[in-house]
Amino acid sequence: MKVVDKSTGLGIVNLTANSDAVAPLEDGYAYDDNGIPFWFMKDRTYNFSIDTVAEDNSYFNITSLIEPDGPWKPSWRPTGTELEHNIYNYTLHGNTSITFNILTAEEINFSYYFTSFYDYDGPNEIYYGENMLFWVNFTYTKDNGVTWSIVSNPNAKCTLKIKLADSEDVIFSEVISNINNGNYSIIFNAGNLDVPAGQNQEYYTIEMHGTHPIYDDPDIVSFLVKVKAIPTTFDVINYENRQILPERIYHSTFGQLLNISIKYYETGGTQQALLEAIVNYESLKFGSDALITDPTYSDYYYASIDTSLAEAIGIYTLSVNVSLENHTTHIFLISINIGKRPTTLNGQSGLVYINEKVWIEDPYLITFSFRDSLSTELEGELNLAIYSWQELDEQGNLIPGESGSGVIIENEDKTHTLNFNTEHLSSGFYQLYATFQKNNYEEKYALISLEIRLREFDSDLSATDLEDGQVNVVQGDEVEFELELIDETRNIPLTGAIVVLELGDEDYEFDEEEPGVYTYTFKTENIEAYFASKTFTGEIHISKANFTSDEIDITIVVQMEEIFDGMPSFYFIMILSLIIGVTGSLVSYRIIQQARIPRHIKKIRKIKKKIKSEKPITEDYSIPTAEQMLVK
Repeated sequence: MKVVDKSTGLGIVNLTANSDAVAPLEDGYAYDDNGIPFWFMKDRTYNFSIDTVAEDNSYFNITSLIEPDGPWKPSWRPTGTELEHNIYNYTLHGNTSITFNILTAEEINFSYYFTSFYDYDGPNEIYYGENMLFWVNFTYTKDNGVTWSIVSNPNAKCTLKIKLADSEDVIFSEVISNINNGNYSIIFNAGNLDVPAGQNQEYYTIEMHGTHPIYDDPDIVSFLVKVKAIPTTFDVINYENRQILPERIYHSTFGQLLNISIKYYETGGTQQALLEAIVNYESLKFGSDALITDPTYSDYYYASIDTSLAEAIGIYTLSVNVSLENHTTHIFLISINIGKRPTTLNGQSGLVYINEKVWIEDPYLITFSFRDSLSTELEGELNLAIYSWQELDEQGNLIPGESGSGVIIENEDKTHTLNFNTEHLSSGFYQLYATFQKNNYEEKYALISLEIRLREFDSDLSATDLEDGQVNVVQGDEVEFELELIDETRNIPLTGAIVVLELGDEDYEFDEEEPGVYTYTFKTENIEAYFASKTFTGEIHISKANFTSDEIDITIVVQMEEIFDGMPSFYFIMILSLIIGVTGSLVSYRIIQQARIPRHIKKIRKIKKKIKSEKPITEDYSIPTAEQMLVK
């Protein structure tokens, strides 16, 4: 039953008499599709017409509940058979009910008359933004489905309704166009639907409804369609050099701020960056936060991570969630490899080598500066600051059992001091290995080669008649030795030394007369040097604990006893004896020679001397003849 406002010509409502109405109703009562009866408005004129499965504008008979003068009183009735009248004029004066009785020429089985969607089509899945084509073939039957005909009634229609899956709320409804031959189709763009952020698809229920002004409506066609999010991808970017990190691993140093950078974009040729996404990260150590649009690189999202929150070095992971409505969502992991902070020890980044020599009994302190290379600050409160040591022999080999360890002390200014207590150690060669450790910082090591040296001294020897290491002394005289010793390592007199003069099997110890001055008097009176000088060679040995020793070569020549300076008594006696002996020999020889000379020769020589001396010859000298002399 169609109700039309006569003043406007517009249809008001279609009322359907159907036992399958929305609400359980009595057969024959007219209600609209929502189960609501028709309501009249005052001072309005309405036209009612009835269509049946047999014909349009069917003949009907109206029977008032109260005849003949009830509230519905026809003002005009056409002539003829009353049962065939189909035009009535009534004026409503009050609340009442009327009954429209349909009269047919022959009996009709209305259950044989119904409609159906003979065929239909539509996609099962589609990408957001793409067009979807929905199509149905609308038919009817009068013989309970034996034969089918296309619906051509202009008042018949098909409607597309879209709901969220598992929901009864219609989010979209539109009439499907009648193309021809009972075919109805509509193109719908999936961009009118939504794929919520955080999902890669959304399911919708597609319903195609059909209505016919006379026949029963066809069964609703219903199926699911999956609307898929627009494909996207992402890149993890090194913030500093803008290079892609294919393994999604960042490398940082403990305590530094690390910028992570993400690019989120559609796949395909343009790779258009998506700038309205929701990008978050979560981590057990670094908490959770959002990545925001980078003010410097506008196509990227970034966040700054404080690596000190990790509390320790190692590899940590961030779970990153990137989502945007109607676009695919990505949940992925980023690794952050947090390394140790670089350090220096005494300004060196590698192993520190120290080679030192120290005098025995002197304290030796080594000061170390363990410094953060990035901040250049000295680092204190180390977890470990120790050293170990071993003693070596002169060839550099370890001496078994001679080893130990100690603690390096931190000073108030955060420097560290190694005190090896060398003042209590014996001389020798030592190797020390120092270790400095602090959590999250590079360890540093130092290798120290230390020689504890015996102290050294300087000596100055003086002695009686000492020249080039030799002393010449006359037997019976004394040799005064004086040795001055200076501690060169302290520049002070060396006291307490042992100074011994060794001559052969005899030792003569010096006395320390005053600090650093040692003396000894060597006496020669008991040395036998009468017949010849006597030479002694030996050494003066100088020693003291913790000092090097020294030897001074010395030669003492004890000369023979002298009767006066430069004349040994023995030589004097020998010379004198020789002189006496020679003189005696000469006299004896002279006497003998004189005895052998002939007397006349002696006389001649005597006269000759007197003549030379011009003395008078008083004696009478007789000279033998040649023959006399030959005879002799």
